[in-house]
Amino acid sequence: MIHIIYMAAGNSRRFGNENKLLQNWKGKPLYLHTFEKLLRIREKEPEKISLTVVTQYPEICREVQNQPGVNAVFCKESRLGVSYTIKAGIRAVQEAYTPERKECCFAEEEISSETETEKKKSWDYLMFTVADQPNLSKQSIEALIGAAGQRFRQGYTSQPPTFSLCCGERVGNPCMFRADLIPELMQLEGDKGGRSVLKKHECCYVEIENEEEFSDIDTEEQMKTEAAGKIAEADAEKTELAYDFDVNLSSKVDINDAQLTYDMYNAKYEDFDTVSMHKFLEADVTGDGKLTVEDATAVVNSFIK
Repeated sequence: MIHIIYMAAGNSRRFGNENKLLQNWKGKPLYLHTFEKLLRIREKEPEKISLTVVTQYPEICREVQNQPGVNAVFCKESRLGVSYTIKAGIRAVQEAYTPERKECCFAEEEISSETETEKKKSWDYLMFTVADQPNLSKQSIEALIGAAGQRFRQGYTSQPPTFSLCCGERVGNPCMFRADLIPELMQLEGDKGGRSVLKKHECCYVEIENEEEFSDIDTEEQMKTEAAGKIAEADAEKTELAYDFDVNLSSKVDINDAQLTYDMYNAKYEDFDTVSMHKFLEADVTGDGKLTVEDATAVVNSFIK
């Protein structure tokens, strides 16, 4: 089982008097960007993935605790350093997933069989991810989780104690720790994070293509600069919409356009990382300002004729 611990508890010291996690970023609070992606990931496999949010901010705690299946933890000690956030998250997961429930297999659980011990160690990981990394994609998080699952299927001997994302030589969050590393994580103090534990152990690095996913927002000026850059980028990419049923922009209209339209209608694509905004807009072939099954039908009729 993968236990995701979402750390929405930073002090925002370089952001002035404002809580940066509550600042607007692309139309919603900064912390919500990654949180919503984690929610969707957990909803797909609730038996295999848990989600715990640790925060020192009452506003965030109130918001996330209303989400089904989310364990919200208020930790005022987070202001003293990231280690307090890490340890609060671990304790919350341990309390929620006890050995008696047999849903979580932590290393300190006592069992008689040596073989069984190894099996249990290979089951559970703790994933730590931060709330000021809004460009992190859902696909990258799923790739990290998938890598752990693949290694488990290969057997305990090939199961690394840690996993982390990387882009070339650069490594970044999120990272995952096998449950038998909990004692080391619980020894962290002050503002020392989990990376210091990860460096002591074998790590499986999962490569991503876009280094921008590691960018975090630390200052108000940085937020304004990045927002201005995105606006300029969007302006540069402006194009006229044709509404000619060529939804996938392949220069021909066929069943693939109809399938893409239907998939978008069914919310298969949850952001613009996989399918561009241009394609979403082109899919509204009926011109009613919303994407419906009628749009997919209209695309089919266009090439049948």
